[in-house]
Amino acid sequence: MHGSTLTPSAAHAAVANTQQRATACSLSPQEALLGAFNATNLASGYIERGNFAAARRKLMLALQALNQLQTEA
Repeated sequence: MHGSTLTPSAAHAAVANTQQRATACSLSPQEALLGAFNATNLASGYIERGNFAAARRKLMLALQALNQLQTEA
């Protein structure tokens, strides 16, 4: 495993919540970084199972969170 303490469904819920909040208001840098980490961790699991479409969607969420961090800097 990757040392994640969240189950895949809990991590997915956290990423979905982060995505919803991102559209409603801007995230703090810590929330954006956590969202990127969670999405990347989920993408890794999807890649291990061969679900590349889902992995791509999660990696897009990770990139969106990182872009937000870059634009705030």
